[in-house]
Amino acid sequence: MKSSSFSQVTAALHSLGSATSTPSHRQRRSPGLPLLVGASLAIASAMAGAAPAVLTFEDHAQPVGTATTPVGNFVSNGFHFASLNNHFHFSNARFDLADSGSTWLLVHDNFRPLVNPMTLTAADGSPFDLFAADFAETWKTSLPEVIRNATGIEVLAFFSGGGNASHTIHLDGVNDGPGGAADFQTEVFNWKNLSRVEFHGFGGTEANWGVDQIKLVPEPGSLAGVGAALLVLGALRRRRQSSH
Repeated sequence: MKSSSFSQVTAALHSLGSATSTPSHRQRRSPGLPLLVGASLAIASAMAGAAPAVLTFEDHAQPVGTATTPVGNFVSNGFHFASLNNHFHFSNARFDLADSGSTWLLVHDNFRPLVNPMTLTAADGSPFDLFAADFAETWKTSLPEVIRNATGIEVLAFFSGGGNASHTIHLDGVNDGPGGAADFQTEVFNWKNLSRVEFHGFGGTEANWGVDQIKLVPEPGSLAGVGAALLVLGALRRRRQSSH
C-alpha cells in the first residue's frame, strides 16, 4: 500500500473506535455502521491504489562488464519468469552484449511458436497489468554472434477474465554494446487484468533477446479485501459494544 493509504485506514479505525465507545447504545449503533462501511471502503480504495512495479533486475544485480552463467527459472520483485529449458542470464555492460546502463535479463533460445516460450506471471498468482518494457538484441551487431539474435518477439497476453491479445516487436538492429547508442527500444502494451504473458522470439539461430525496465502494476484482490475489512472491523465493533 502507499503511505497515504495507511493514513486512511488508521483514521477510519480511530473514528470507529471513538464512535463505539460512547455511553449510549443507540449512539453506538447509529454512527458505528456508517463508519464501519467507510473504513472498509478506505481499505478497499487503498488496496486499489497498488503502486506500480518496475522490474529492473537489480535484485539480481551483476558487476559492470559481466554476465552470469545459465540461471534457472526465477522470481524478481514478486514476478515469476519461467521457460521450458530453464535457461536465463543476467548481464551488465559486458563488452560483447547489449547495454541498458544496468543489469538486464537475457532470454536464451526463445524460439516460437511453442518451442520455448518465456512466461511472466505474478509469483502469488494474482492478476496484474503490463504497461511497457525495453527490449534489445543480445549480441553486438558488429560481432559474428549476431546470427544468434532474435529479429523480433511475439508477445501474447492472457487475461484473467478470459480472452487474449498479441503484440509483435520488430527489433531495430541497433546494438553496439556499452558506451554507444541506446541498445534498448521501448514497447508499450497497456494491458490490464492479466493472468500471464508469454514471449516467443523469432529469427536468428537461437532467438536470443534482452529485456529491462518492465513496468507493471499488481491488481488488488479488491473484493476479498472488502470482505476481510468488513469482517475485521465488524469484530472490533462487536467487541467494543460487548465491553460496555
